[in-house]
Amino acid sequence: MKFTKSIILAGTALTGLFVASAALAQSTATEEVEVVVVKGAKKGLGPVNKETGTKTKTAIGQDYISAQSAGQTIAETLNLAPGYNFTNNDPYGSSGGNVRLRGLDGSRVSLTMDGVQLNDAGNYAIYTNQQLDPELIQSATVITGATDVDSMTASASGGTVSYTTRKTSDTFGVEATISTGSFNYNRQFVMLNTGSVGPFGTQAWFAASNQNYDTFTIEKSPTDNGKLKKQQYNFNIYQPLANGSYFGVRGNYNENRNRFI
Repeated sequence: MKFTKSIILAGTALTGLFVASAALAQSTATEEVEVVVVKGAKKGLGPVNKETGTKTKTAIGQDYISAQSAGQTIAETLNLAPGYNFTNNDPYGSSGGNVRLRGLDGSRVSLTMDGVQLNDAGNYAIYTNQQLDPELIQSATVITGATDVDSMTASASGGTVSYTTRKTSDTFGVEATISTGSFNYNRQFVMLNTGSVGPFGTQAWFAASNQNYDTFTIEKSPTDNGKLKKQQYNFNIYQPLANGSYFGVRGNYNENRNRFI
């Protein structure tokens, strides 16, 4: 009986080894993996919107702009664009800064808002501390090299930085932001959206902001508190016309009390 049991156990073990060996010899799993095809779709690079044009263009939208520091200049927010570099003179942007595009300075870069060039009329300098409040910017783009044919630009051998104003809404609403931070930073922003009003469906928004904080380079004294101050007032009136046309009026007022750090 013991001998018979030993034979049965030995036979079972040999059978298992034989089956395992046969499975290894007939396996084609390695060959099948080599021909697997993976397909995907490109949907942009993080906050950068996908562009289909032939020019080197980087674009960002309000969803990304609104996620940055409140009151920060759009020149700083665009720092993610390839070939574009901006150095801020203070943490919040009211003291200005320096723009470089493909190694060329700001006087060789065209800055436009809604197609209107904002460079200094004499030396083409860019004043980044005087730009539109970020809450009011719909989108911003950086174009390296040749500019768009429909863009009114001068001295743009380095490229173009442009942004568009936020559109009006057909519904009434109020938006407000209160911010605080280091260096006694305080900022208040409010925007009123009228929605469609009147017999012609006129739309408009009105916005105002106030910002102030301490400079980090000047010690306070009885005659000099070292404060950086900025206030801005904006409006956008939109009147739709027939066949998709429209009439619009936009206004911007910016007042800075800053320092040449």
